[in-house]
Amino acid sequence: MTQRGTVLLIVAIVGVLAVPVLLRQGHRDSAQEVESDSDGLQVVVYTSGTWHASDSTVVPADGMQYFAVDVSMINAGAETRRVTPTQLKLEDAYGREYDAGGIGPEPAFPRRTLQPGDAVRGWVTYEAPWDIESPVLVFQLDGFGRTYQKIAL
Repeated sequence: MTQRGTVLLIVAIVGVLAVPVLLRQGHRDSAQEVESDSDGLQVVVYTSGTWHASDSTVVPADGMQYFAVDVSMINAGAETRRVTPTQLKLEDAYGREYDAGGIGPEPAFPRRTLQPGDAVRGWVTYEAPWDIESPVLVFQLDGFGRTYQKIAL
């Protein structure tokens, strides 16, 4: 193997080893299909798992973790749509919901108005139990929690 080939191999291995820093075993680590509402707003989850802040003063409460989800929303419809991180909740196997917090990896998922064809991507982070079972991202379509879709993480 040439010296250049060795360097590329090392970079590839380091890239593979870096992923588990964010992800816990059993959580999604690649883009999964899009969930879409009747008006064409689509949600794509790219990755999810435990997030650790680089600042040691930023820690979750005892027994909790910061659970981060890299997500995008795409306006595939014909109307302008307003999207916010509050439309995305985390739910566990027992139906308990966790709201998005104000801390997490960058870029954070923003509040934005999407014109038809526009997309936005960012991280939404939740404070959830360390032993969360079967986490699901709940995508609230109407903003009031009455209509929703769930995406398994």
